[in-house]
Amino acid sequence: MRENGIESRSWSGNWPDEVTHFLRPDPNGPLTPVAKVDAAGGILEQYVYATGINSPDYIVKGDRKYRLVKDHLGSVRLVVDTHDGAVVKRLDYDVSGQVINEEGDFDLIFGFAGGFRDTDTGLTKFGARWYDPETARWTSKEPLGFNGGSNFYVYAGNDPVNFVDVNGLWNDRAHQDLTASAMKDFGFDPYEILLAQTFNLKVDDDQKNNAAHYMPDNAKEAEELIEKHFQNAILCQKAGNRRSALIELGRAMHTLQDKYAHGGLINNAFAWFAHAVGFLTLTEYPDTRYFNPGWTPFSNYNDAENASRNLVQKFINETR
Repeated sequence: MRENGIESRSWSGNWPDEVTHFLRPDPNGPLTPVAKVDAAGGILEQYVYATGINSPDYIVKGDRKYRLVKDHLGSVRLVVDTHDGAVVKRLDYDVSGQVINEEGDFDLIFGFAGGFRDTDTGLTKFGARWYDPETARWTSKEPLGFNGGSNFYVYAGNDPVNFVDVNGLWNDRAHQDLTASAMKDFGFDPYEILLAQTFNLKVDDDQKNNAAHYMPDNAKEAEELIEKHFQNAILCQKAGNRRSALIELGRAMHTLQDKYAHGGLINNAFAWFAHAVGFLTLTEYPDTRYFNPGWTPFSNYNDAENASRNLVQKFINETR
């Protein structure tokens, strides 16, 4: 149910004696609820996001505030009462996300990689699907079909140690690979890479701003947009706002990467059509390095990789 831009999701897995709703602003994105309310609409908990995109940093419950200590995936490890510093919850996971140790009786819905944890079944909810950490597989097949990969049940590219799938719609996009490759050797931690990747990919959700996708007929506007996001990243970093800096850097890299993905499309009608509809791709559209005319042979993936790396190096140099 949506009202005034806020979506209400019912949940009863952990609270069998009551109907509980979680409110979240974006039904197409990660779960990221902003509040837990009862059937009458009374606020039971509020969730405050600061450094994370898939799990909150604070829970406000009545007059108490609780700090969530998370790992690089967004998995909640500790819940700390900010009033007295007491650890009220501790969770330990194996590599695929199974809870192997749990201490404290604090009622917590967030678990592995920030997903909704159902203690009755052991499953974790991420956006479109339920994940089973015991098998490290989804319980239902990929909603995107072959556009999401050839294995309909694999979670996060079969690498739950380094990656997360906050939407349940994992796909092996070239933008993800290029961004990770550009950042990993410069001291960025996994969460920072994930943040840049996430907002890099969000550029593809904006189909109105053609310049963001760098086509040959809007190259000038695209170059200006790259510079705009890059300068924003520098300003945010110098102001001490690293999260916003990485978001802007991710956006800049997307348009820069599209420069190499789309450069030859204007001269080849078949390549343009294939790129636009994802035709002949094995993983995802429109930007995959695997058997996509948008990358091969009309564009150069390696050039895009080098350009992304150079942009990250420039960002580091100018923010020292």
